[in-house]
Amino acid sequence: MTGIIVDVTLQMVVFALKHFEVKKIPVASLNETMLKLAECSEESDFIYSWHDGTRRGSAFGTGVVFSGKWSESIMLR
Repeated sequence: MTGIIVDVTLQMVVFALKHFEVKKIPVASLNETMLKLAECSEESDFIYSWHDGTRRGSAFGTGVVFSGKWSESIMLR
């Protein structure tokens, strides 16, 4: 999805687990992003990406994939 979100409705739910661990994976292109999303989707409880939409040329699509899992304890790294 590209663009600006102008309206959203959220529905909140209560989770039994209160902590989560998130891995940040730098990506150099949108193609690499698609590969990382597919690679991490089986092992993750949630996954999303962020990209700098102002980049041009070969730098377009650089960003970060975030892959997370719910956890019973806090894991600091």
